[in-house]
Amino acid sequence: MSAITATQFFSKAIQLGGEAVADLNDDTDQALVWLNQAIVNKHSEVCYLMNKWEDTTDTVNSDNKTVDLPTDWDWIAPVELFSDSNYENYILYTQIPGKLKFDAGRSSGNTVYIRYRKAPNTYTAVGETIVETANPRLLSIILNEFLSLFLAVDNDLESSSAEAAMKIKSNNVS
Repeated sequence: MSAITATQFFSKAIQLGGEAVADLNDDTDQALVWLNQAIVNKHSEVCYLMNKWEDTTDTVNSDNKTVDLPTDWDWIAPVELFSDSNYENYILYTQIPGKLKFDAGRSSGNTVYIRYRKAPNTYTAVGETIVETANPRLLSIILNEFLSLFLAVDNDLESSSAEAAMKIKSNNVS
């Protein structure tokens, strides 16, 4: 299956949600906000079903033996630092603003191997391709989460049976 655009995603949402979400296309800017929030809410599943882990290297800086914090890190899963390219010898560190400072044993100029989970993708236009939708299971998870968010707002944040059903479906990762 190939990835679909946000417009196609909204059409699928209307097909799945029926009359309860028929006015979804009235405010595509807000629909994009819900889509992005659904992807954030289901980021663990996205990372599980897609490879969102990054392996990279950095050189130890001379300023207090640090490396820069990855700018595209998700701020949820811990950053892992290793002294070897096989990612086996873990390095202890302390996080300081914008940097990772080694607790011991690193010298300026040494190569450090970094593994971290990337931040969720953000979509700003209805014509953009949503790469997460290339996986049919992930499409279903995000679609159900999106619909539960839409229905929660549409019902003034009072839970409805349709919203509860969508939430159950989005949490059912099998």
